[in-house]
Amino acid sequence: MQKENVLNLEAQQSTLKNTNITIADVAKRAGVSTATVGRVVGGYGTVSGKTKDRVQRAIEELGYSPNIVAQGLRSKRTKTIAVIIGSVSNSFFASMVSAIESEATEFGYNVLICNSNEDPEVERKHIKNLQSRMIDGIILSSACPAGSSTKIKEKEIYSGSVPIVMVDRRVEGLDLDVIESDNFSAGYKTTNYLLALGHRKIGILGTGNYSTINDRIAGYRKALTDRRIEVIPERIMTTRREKNRYNEKEIDNYFLSNRDLTAIMILNSSLAEVVLLRLNQLTLYDEKTFSIVCWDDSSMNKLMGLTTVLQFPEKIGTEAARRLIGKIEGREMPGEKVNLVSTELKIRSSCKPL
Repeated sequence: MQKENVLNLEAQQSTLKNTNITIADVAKRAGVSTATVGRVVGGYGTVSGKTKDRVQRAIEELGYSPNIVAQGLRSKRTKTIAVIIGSVSNSFFASMVSAIESEATEFGYNVLICNSNEDPEVERKHIKNLQSRMIDGIILSSACPAGSSTKIKEKEIYSGSVPIVMVDRRVEGLDLDVIESDNFSAGYKTTNYLLALGHRKIGILGTGNYSTINDRIAGYRKALTDRRIEVIPERIMTTRREKNRYNEKEIDNYFLSNRDLTAIMILNSSLAEVVLLRLNQLTLYDEKTFSIVCWDDSSMNKLMGLTTVLQFPEKIGTEAARRLIGKIEGREMPGEKVNLVSTELKIRSSCKPL
């Protein structure tokens, strides 16, 4: 028992000793300047491989742990970026965040995740809080609805000293870099695919008044117009998701009012499950000819053979992290201010020719 106490005391003393090790101690042990140690620890500047090895060996031998807070105060950087999204439970956002973390780690950055729950007020609170905590940059999927630029309260917080790169959605009036799917082309090509199968009475359903949904609907409208097919407003529906629930009665009324549909495009993965359940309950359409297209792949889509528009959130996340870190570090970043990532139509058995 006495021996165990002695060992514990020695461990505590060793820990206390290590917390007192300074960058000067490391420099002395490695036989280099403190500036060289700073470059190795901070990951900046140029240091030869042999010198870097000596410094890292000295760090390990002395048990030196750099003071990240102090480094941040000196450099005015914390090597931390934040991601603000609707909800990490959304598979699209989850894949995107994973790619952001992977890319950020390559550059030595940590990542914080904030959920806005699609509430603009919560979003702005997050941005203010992050700006006050010396965060280096923010990747933002905005909860602000399309066309709200003139109504955005405290608009200046989006153009402060902390750089922001937007993903998935854009908000008019905010002069920020945007990395998003080519939603207009996705809507246009998908509609043309259904038209080529002989469908003319095509419905389209989406969630929320966001640029992503509006662009997909705009592509749908353009495809019909190009083929001189009338765009019927009653066949277009955008619904809201409140407290993680959709209004099933609203969805039922849509289908009951559009009994002549031969195909449907469902623009959100979260909406697809509810719509499919309602279609199963209503039994309004001929299963042999009725066609369905969903957005964003899932195990359910594969199991049910649902034709799906594939987005690539990993590409969006990787490019957003690269673009943001370039801005933080003052590098010129190639590419357009609005970067469109292509989609792919995965054709399965849920679409049938008429």
